[in-house]
Amino acid sequence: MQYAAQFPHQVASLTIASAHLGLKSDEERQKRIAEDAAWAQSLLESNIDEFLHRWYNRPIFGGFRPDLTMRRKHNPELLARCLTHHSLGRQPLLSPKNALFVVGERDEKYRALFPDAVIIPGAAHMVHLENPRAFAQIIKKRILS
Repeated sequence: MQYAAQFPHQVASLTIASAHLGLKSDEERQKRIAEDAAWAQSLLESNIDEFLHRWYNRPIFGGFRPDLTMRRKHNPELLARCLTHHSLGRQPLLSPKNALFVVGERDEKYRALFPDAVIIPGAAHMVHLENPRAFAQIIKKRILS
């Protein structure tokens, strides 16, 4: 999305799946930075399985439990750095052109953010994993049109 914002003439369209466009106020950004710092600290202070259980137990994931085999192999220190460095609170507010938003049927937060989004049935926040067939169909249709 940032590339499309910086080089709009090079991007014909975007399909955005469960991604936030950015926070509007300094207060929202500071709150999010603090929340992500707390998650990062939690990651460093607990074992990876405990952290992943808490992370995926949040309402946004709607009870979906991905295969954690690869995630368990990640370096907690690097993940913690990613959480703080790439915090939504540090990202610019974007307004992409020609964007199609895709959200999960059970992702109440993102459905509220993007009321005109294409809805993936039976999915919460991780639409590409929860209903990959429906997600692929949307991408295919978007590419071929």
